[in-house]
Amino acid sequence: MIVHALIGVGALVAGLFLFWVRQRARSIYGLCEIAAGVFIVVFTFFPVDPSLSGTDQSQIAVILNQRLAELAGLYVIVRGLDNLGQGGLGPFQEFWNRLFG
Repeated sequence: MIVHALIGVGALVAGLFLFWVRQRARSIYGLCEIAAGVFIVVFTFFPVDPSLSGTDQSQIAVILNQRLAELAGLYVIVRGLDNLGQGGLGPFQEFWNRLFG
């Protein structure tokens, strides 16, 4: 149970960092988004050949699915933070703007 909470906190921290990068270095973040999109498309249509890695195909599929789910989750966190910032935070808006630009 504690591990789940730590993973959730870690995901939130990673999402906050990615959002900060997105706000401060939009072109770098955009390049990372493109790379992630290409990664997802390529490995969806052309799965890794298990004979090249010497591991079981089911193990590769599990790992790949985990990475894709992590990317998707982080993307949703960043989008949520963006919507939160654009939606107005009342008395916290000035702090938000100082923190993220």
